[in-house]
Amino acid sequence: QALTTSLYAAEVALQDSITEMETRSGLDATSNCFEVMLDNVEIDTDLEATASYRAKPLGANTVGSETRYLYRIYASAAYRVASATVSQIVSVEVDSSNTVYLLPATWSDRLAPCALP
Repeated sequence: QALTTSLYAAEVALQDSITEMETRSGLDATSNCFEVMLDNVEIDTDLEATASYRAKPLGANTVGSETRYLYRIYASAAYRVASATVSQIVSVEVDSSNTVYLLPATWSDRLAPCALP
């Protein structure tokens, strides 16, 4: 049960990381991995997991007049003795409102988080 709970919480943390990135400044200047502690993920009454995410910059590309920066997000959660990490590549439009787009078919639960500087 703890492993299932932590995996579900990591999925929720992935969504929370997208919300956090939409309000983060300086994403276009980030060249190293960065880590953010998220609020605890509440799965059910009395079921809370600790959560965080790391973002690994993958470069930039231009789509029309917008510059988009690619990141692989590693969202992690821990519940009791179990922990889980899921990741997905996202594209962030930093020229306007930090709109975050999930790239289909890039979800994984097998990649290790990026190393912090």
